[in-house]
Amino acid sequence: MTILSSNIPPEDLITAAYVFAFDGDRLLLTDLKSKGWNLPGGSLDPGEKPEETVRRWVLEETGTRPTHVTCFAHARLRRDAPRPSGDQRPTPDSFTAFYWAQMELLESVTETSKTWKGKTFDPENARQVDFIKNNRALYQAWA
Repeated sequence: MTILSSNIPPEDLITAAYVFAFDGDRLLLTDLKSKGWNLPGGSLDPGEKPEETVRRWVLEETGTRPTHVTCFAHARLRRDAPRPSGDQRPTPDSFTAFYWAQMELLESVTETSKTWKGKTFDPENARQVDFIKNNRALYQAWA
């Protein structure tokens, strides 16, 4: 379940953070080798705050630095099955936090093992990306 709210869940239960970063009305996405075009973001490192995670992933995946980072939504993930071996996520509930941000300079991005590049999309083309199609309410909250 995704909740539009600036109230962030308890940080020790947040396991991932993603950002809708904009340059005007253009949405910044990253071309992930495993998933195609997606929001910058991912898992928190131990001891890392969700906003720090967003800033780190955006820089690593797109070469830009987000500014004015604001949490605007979160999704609760409920696990009803036993925790798989080696999985460190809290149970039964964990959260993914979603942020909104503006971008600074988009620098050139060197290909990494996870990503090809970062690129901005105008609203019409952003709406064609699978993640945006599947999460229209989150996109429309800020677009």
